[in-house]
Amino acid sequence: MPGGLQDAAPLKGSVEQELRIVLLGLDNAGKTTLLKCLASEEVSTITPTQGFNIKSVHSHGFKLNVWDIGGQLLAVLLEQLLSPVEQCLLAI
Repeated sequence: MPGGLQDAAPLKGSVEQELRIVLLGLDNAGKTTLLKCLASEEVSTITPTQGFNIKSVHSHGFKLNVWDIGGQLLAVLLEQLLSPVEQCLLAI
């Protein structure tokens, strides 16, 4: 399956190279779980994200600056961005 960090592996950057990653998704989509897995942290006790989490992780020669935006915060931001006339947001 294309996509993900395994595709970045052949690039082999230096520690100085940074990638900024924003994890967006609905509640309970697994954003925080993914972030904790990237950081090699325990994932057995994850609670809903209030606001956002930010972590810097070194992987495959890159410094990954990962932002985990909580689903509730995402919903509030989207509500503020969408006008009353718009009825759909399509994220691809």
